[in-house]
Amino acid sequence: MIADAHDRRKRRVRLTAAGHALLKRAYPLWCDAHGALERRFADAPALRDLLRRVTSLPQT
Repeated sequence: MIADAHDRRKRRVRLTAAGHALLKRAYPLWCDAHGALERRFADAPALRDLLRRVTSLPQT
C-alpha cells in the first residue's frame, strides 16, 4: 500500500509480481466456475437477485 499522491489520507494498493502471476492463473478458473454456476441455473438474473437479497448487498 502506498499513499495517494493527491490525497495522503487515501491509500493505493498495488499487486506484487507474484500477486499478478497468481491473479493471471486464478482469473480463468474463476470465470469457468462462474460460468458453470450460471449455466446450472436457468434464470441467472433471478439467481443474482436472490444472492443480493440473501447477502444484503446493494443493487447495482
